[in-house]
Amino acid sequence: MAVYLPQIPKFVEYKPSMVGVPTQSVARLYDRLDRQAMQTQQATSKMKQVLADQIAAAPEGDKAFLQNMWNQVDASIEQASKEKNLPGYSRQIKKMVSDMMGDQTYAAVRNNTKRYQEADAKYRALVAQLGTENVMMDGDMGQFFSTVDPNTNEVRQFNGVPTRIPDFGKAMDQVFRSNTDIVKSDAALQEFIQDPENGALNYYQGTPGGRTHVNFLAQQISARQRGGEAVPYTRLTNEEKGMVIQELQNQLYTTGKRYLGGGRATKTDFDSGGQYSNLKNKAILASGQGGTVITDGDLESPDQVTISFDDQAKDSGLDNQLRFLYQGDRDIVPLDEFNNFVPRKGSAQPISDDDIEAVRLTGNVGPNGLPVLELNMKTVDSKGNRIAGGKTYVEMNAGDIANVTENMGGFNAQLANFNQSTSVVRRAAIPLYGSMYAPDLHAFAVNNEMNEFSSGVAQLDVKKEDGMYAIYNQDGTRATVGGKPVIVSSEAEVRQILGMQIMKNLGING
Repeated sequence: MAVYLPQIPKFVEYKPSMVGVPTQSVARLYDRLDRQAMQTQQATSKMKQVLADQIAAAPEGDKAFLQNMWNQVDASIEQASKEKNLPGYSRQIKKMVSDMMGDQTYAAVRNNTKRYQEADAKYRALVAQLGTENVMMDGDMGQFFSTVDPNTNEVRQFNGVPTRIPDFGKAMDQVFRSNTDIVKSDAALQEFIQDPENGALNYYQGTPGGRTHVNFLAQQISARQRGGEAVPYTRLTNEEKGMVIQELQNQLYTTGKRYLGGGRATKTDFDSGGQYSNLKNKAILASGQGGTVITDGDLESPDQVTISFDDQAKDSGLDNQLRFLYQGDRDIVPLDEFNNFVPRKGSAQPISDDDIEAVRLTGNVGPNGLPVLELNMKTVDSKGNRIAGGKTYVEMNAGDIANVTENMGGFNAQLANFNQSTSVVRRAAIPLYGSMYAPDLHAFAVNNEMNEFSSGVAQLDVKKEDGMYAIYNQDGTRATVGGKPVIVSSEAEVRQILGMQIMKNLGING
């Protein structure tokens, strides 16, 4: 019987096989790192470009904030490149960029940049249409704005609106044309100006030009206080706001004074029942050669042509006021009109008010720079009756000027009405307005200690510079004609300039 034994397998020694280097996996790893580095490089480059564009477009105060962000991105990519480890910094850089994009302040800066650019585009379009001198940014100005308030660190919104600069004089006129009660007297006017609740300021700020005027003054005053930084009223300190209010009240008071005693007239004022009905269709008459006084060729000449004015209304308010000045006066010293209106010398006796028939305004100026009045004198006829006599001239007392200007409403209205005055008469009146509404000019001119003079009614300042008189606007800029600064050499020329501007501000043109 055969026996089958199981076959024993032959022993084979186990030898582990060698595993090859995974080159494909490594290659893929490096590809991923390269792509990551490239993506990071692209993202940071794009972020830097975006920030650079925003730096160029942003309001001036936001540029530093954006530049700091740009520097952070640039520093991170620079450090990674220096260490040749851009992939290692990738996550850190991505997080930094992500944090920046989500930062609320950065979002506010981006929004304000957009608002500023839109406002700036409109501003440039207005300037192209109207000229730089006629356009302003009402509210925030890009060159002085920052999203983060430097005092409170609070985020704020850019609020700048380009607008045409309105005629503030006309805007202020509306305050007094709509409130005629308050210009019956200087006391009533001052009360209206200073009333904090129902006064001129609140009323004016409710008119179209009022709010713009407030910001216009705020920018001027803050620029002076802050070394050129101009900001809107809402961003001023309390002290600066007080200065703006004071300046605006001064300007409103100056405007209101033009309406005392009537100021500018409307057509109905000359109609029956109107305040100047006695002046209807009556023209201002002027004696002498009006043009000679103004364009004599030598404003320093001692020769003044005698020019007097007549409103052709018997016993008008102005006539009565002028005559009333001399009631009770016993020592009226006459001037010599043939010697530049200086006080008469020799045996000339003072005259009495009993000798005066009427008093008229003239376009002449006395030795103290004050208006010269023409006195129409009385004389006695053969029967002992007082009749009209000759004329003499006196210099007005400075203290009487306010009384006269308050009663010049009708006279101003006649001059402003082209049907009741001629250009020759209006030109002849220029020295009158220069002396009547700027009576302190002469004292300034002869006082070596005084270097600046301000005329509120003319809204001009005069400064002594190198022996000359330079004319400035009250915002501190030079007054110009034809692009050239206005600078003259004599007091008489300054009076002409002030007189012309005063008449213009009173509505008496050409």
